[in-house]
Amino acid sequence: FLAGLALNTTPCIYPIIPITIGFFTNQADGRLRRTFQMALFYVLGMAITYSTLGVIASMTQGIFGSALQHPLVLIALSAIMIAMALSMFGLYEFRLPNIVNQLVPQNSQSTSGIIGALLMGLSMGIVAAPCIGPFVIGLLVHVSSKGNPVYGFFLFFILFTPLL
Repeated sequence: FLAGLALNTTPCIYPIIPITIGFFTNQADGRLRRTFQMALFYVLGMAITYSTLGVIASMTQGIFGSALQHPLVLIALSAIMIAMALSMFGLYEFRLPNIVNQLVPQNSQSTSGIIGALLMGLSMGIVAAPCIGPFVIGLLVHVSSKGNPVYGFFLFFILFTPLL
């Protein structure tokens, strides 16, 4: 829990703060109870993201990390990074398939309410990953050596509970 509080001071967390405050301000309508509910589900989303990683690491017992050392996995990741870089240089553009675009209403920009807060928490865990990654990798190795999925889930759940 204390390590989770310390992770709040990493530089990648700071850009998330105005996004989160803006989301809660626009959705909560000044009601304290509503703001608390949304913050609770936001944090729950982040905790679920990393707790799932803890369970996967503990169940695979080392395969999770050793897969990233296999040359085919490294080549595939390199190809993805090169494709994304070429897209950023304007060589081509990634677009969602039309069937996915038809599923999202045209006048809707985001999901609101508690479900929106949960989805935002699930995705914000990924945004914060570059700065908290070294600590998370060390913890994943520890959880993987234990081989206990319940331990992995609760260790990561408690770690990411203080991230607001």
